[in-house]
Amino acid sequence: MSPRTRPTSYHCKFFQWRCLFGFLLVPGLDRSNQTASLESQSNKDCYVHSDMSAGSRVKLRCKSGSEASFNQETSFVSGKGLRQYHPTSFLAKGANQNFILEPLFNFRDENYTIYFNIQD
Repeated sequence: MSPRTRPTSYHCKFFQWRCLFGFLLVPGLDRSNQTASLESQSNKDCYVHSDMSAGSRVKLRCKSGSEASFNQETSFVSGKGLRQYHPTSFLAKGANQNFILEPLFNFRDENYTIYFNIQD
């Protein structure tokens, strides 16, 4: 699958595509190796956009032609997050919401068996 090919399904199972709250994390539209763009899953060719001025808000804007400024304003540099999850963390999908489970290190000396009641 090429970086610009849209997956046929929007399930977050694809190698290069990451699902993030209704947006696909795709390579930056400015074609730089250090940037990424957030494409809306529900609105084709619409991206999170910022006009690059101080204090500006981000909004969803749809692509109309090949504007160089649009490509630059929808490409963001990825930085280090505020925190990182432990490598053994995982996502538990619930009926109505998802949960990130990670180890609690204040219980290191104790052993626990955890049972999940997963229902259809």
